[in-house]
Amino acid sequence: MTTYAVIASNHSHSYQFFAPITALFWKEVVGFKTICFLTGTKEEWDEKAASLVRRKLDEAGALIHHIGKLEGYQDAQAAQSSRQHAAALDLPVDDVLLTGDIDMWSLDRDWFHQHDPAKWDFTSWYANAYGPLAPTPPFHPTPYVAATVAKWREVMQLECRGEILTQMQANFDRTLTPDASTWTSWWHDELYFNSKLKAWSGYPHRVQMICREGQPPHDRIDRCAWPAWRGHEYAFDWSHKWVDTHLIRPAATPENWPRVRPLVEHYIPNHLAWVDE
Repeated sequence: MTTYAVIASNHSHSYQFFAPITALFWKEVVGFKTICFLTGTKEEWDEKAASLVRRKLDEAGALIHHIGKLEGYQDAQAAQSSRQHAAALDLPVDDVLLTGDIDMWSLDRDWFHQHDPAKWDFTSWYANAYGPLAPTPPFHPTPYVAATVAKWREVMQLECRGEILTQMQANFDRTLTPDASTWTSWWHDELYFNSKLKAWSGYPHRVQMICREGQPPHDRIDRCAWPAWRGHEYAFDWSHKWVDTHLIRPAATPENWPRVRPLVEHYIPNHLAWVDE
């Protein structure tokens, strides 16, 4: 059984920059492989900066899958919802898929190893997300949900076809439509998955729901409360048990990279030169 973190990006530099580093964090800190969906075709990623992203993803051991063109919808929507459709790929049914965000780094191995398929069909790592503002509590955000390929297929009603575009296009056309509001479109991946999960016969008793304190969680280094500059360095509290980080965007700027780089230096120091390259 192999566990994959599933992430995705379109051509936005604010997101694609993170892809190889995020895959590296999953591999080195947590011990999971990564599936990374990229919007469009391989040929569309031959441009210099994009091809560097592909090369670095390959060096980080990620499995790269190009989504193709989702007709009538933005590439960002295709990237977002690709993660819940990953089980349509040709993968062993007992492999585990864990959905994550490309601009979130995993910082604690044990925290992400709480899903046991022998005990639970699904694990939701932030089942109290958004608190009272959640559309239909409990709400299960894309980062992070895990299940076997077989259970993802069952809940999302997916067939193994070796690609995700055909079934994702059909689901979008049936449940979203191109004229949906921007707000509805942005949340579609989570709203659609939550509707499918809650309609499933195993919900809620077959779902391990892990709750977190705080909005944002107190165990997350979050961009809305990033450590401040203290004279000669950014004041990260390394004694605290952090489990993940929601990163500053864009990170690849002279102003922001010095704020993000200490995480690489602290958690995967042996790969700092590779990241700086």
